[in-house]
Amino acid sequence: MPVMPKIMILEPLGEDEDKEPERERLSAIRKQMVYYSKNKLDVAFEEMLTILNMTKENYISAIRSSLKKPQVFLKRKSTEVNINGYNKDILHLFESNMDLQFVLEEYGIASYIIRYVSKVDSGLSKILRDAASDAKKGYKSIREKFRSIANVFLNSNFMPAQEAAYHLLSLPLSKCSRKVIYINTSPREERARMLKTNADLRCLNEDSTEVYMKDLFEKYSTRPETLVGWKTYDWHNLFLNMYQLEEKCNLMRTILI
Repeated sequence: MPVMPKIMILEPLGEDEDKEPERERLSAIRKQMVYYSKNKLDVAFEEMLTILNMTKENYISAIRSSLKKPQVFLKRKSTEVNINGYNKDILHLFESNMDLQFVLEEYGIASYIIRYVSKVDSGLSKILRDAASDAKKGYKSIREKFRSIANVFLNSNFMPAQEAAYHLLSLPLSKCSRKVIYINTSPREERARMLKTNADLRCLNEDSTEVYMKDLFEKYSTRPETLVGWKTYDWHNLFLNMYQLEEKCNLMRTILI
């Protein structure tokens, strides 16, 4: 974080402004911030400008050259270049690292959250590509290929101890107040189908082609007459709730037995 004399909202440089000199100054500023970070020196803002051989306008323009969108810069001393934005009350309650930032646009916060929740450990993508390449070389079934790639992902993925404990105890990592139902609206021939169980397949005639389980659309088309007026998503929601209820009942019967 750069040293700042006061709180400022900076915008990116204009398209018609020359960015090359500013980038050279920005490189010098970053080196100076690294120096302050390592040595913990308390240097006044004006003295720092003298060391960098820059005016205040040059310094601000150099920082603006690194921006792609407006950003809030907090007042910061040379001894605070490694300190993220924080709130004193939250710090006393949370007692952990934090990085609070002002939100200037909706896109910025949405992009930040998506990058954070979908981030992948460095090097993991290459490991997965290599695993997929190795799986293609052998004569393995789809299930075996999927299992080998899944094992590579689980064994190569770094996670905090708390997340590992949640996985081991089968605890939910998130909770929501709304339920989402995925309905595959692709053409019928493009939808993935589930094969029937081996027990069901053995009960079929040798010339039968009904080897797939009924999907939700097929069950919807054979719904009772009393539910003819129901929409597709209403029927799917009802069927899902009935299935979950049946699973719970079967589990209770197993426990009682």
